[in-house]
Amino acid sequence: MIEKQPDNANVIAPPPIIFALFFVTGLLIDYFYQYRLFPIDHRDPTLLLPGYIIIFVSLIIVGTSIQTLKKHNTTHKVNKPTTAIVKTGIYQHTRNPIYLSVIILFIGVSFIINSIVMLLLIIPMFIILNQGVVKREEKYLESKFGDEYIEYKNTVRRWI
Repeated sequence: MIEKQPDNANVIAPPPIIFALFFVTGLLIDYFYQYRLFPIDHRDPTLLLPGYIIIFVSLIIVGTSIQTLKKHNTTHKVNKPTTAIVKTGIYQHTRNPIYLSVIILFIGVSFIINSIVMLLLIIPMFIILNQGVVKREEKYLESKFGDEYIEYKNTVRRWI
């Protein structure tokens, strides 16, 4: 009996779970050890304002990304089938704007809570995301859309 492959990217874990695990880990480590990014109080406005601006940019990116996907009747959910390769809007500049927005969000939170730990956790989160999610998504999209996705992949950067 031939087993049918699922029509999705078959990622190691849903990206929101990956993000949440790193976020909670960062907050817990920061709570107990408080390794500071800058030698000032974490409530200092010189950190709060840039942090909030960075978070705002992150929210704009994720909002526009999801809105663009909806316009093309496809989804951002990795457990659902992708129905189209979106090449407009922010997807003209990066193939992974939603994941990029989470990285930007982590940077903003790092500023707001003045945490070097939160900032450093971006590195292992990025590696897991890149290896366990993005590369699997790319393999899935190549097998589903063939030359259309390969051409897109060759003209638009994975990240920035």
